[in-house]
Amino acid sequence: MKISESGLNKLKAVMEEKNLSVAQVIKLVKKNNVQNQKIINPNRKIRLVVDYPETIEQVITDSQYKCERSEINTENFPIPPKMIGKKVEVFAKLFHFNNNMISEDVIYEMSKTGYWPATLIELLALGSQFPEL
Repeated sequence: MKISESGLNKLKAVMEEKNLSVAQVIKLVKKNNVQNQKIINPNRKIRLVVDYPETIEQVITDSQYKCERSEINTENFPIPPKMIGKKVEVFAKLFHFNNNMISEDVIYEMSKTGYWPATLIELLALGSQFPEL
């Protein structure tokens, strides 16, 4: 893995702040890699809890995303009125196809296994609950 000088400086600062040795950092990195492999395993279902507020802006703010694109807003991505205020558990799966495919073919292949492309709010929930992805 290649790391920038600023990344090294940040790592050093965290190590000093948390009083971590190099061995402890290596152990944490290895542990996180194992956890990430389990999350990214294409056969594994990922449990998500999707909380539907009134606006996409609320989700972005609550998740502490830095949204710099003005077109990502409730006008363009409205929350269905019947979903507002609900928490829904969904199971996601990461798909990877080893060849170039058009969107329609990807959606068709996903649908054969009972999945569909994630909505924006589902993607925001995924990123919030699994930031390592």
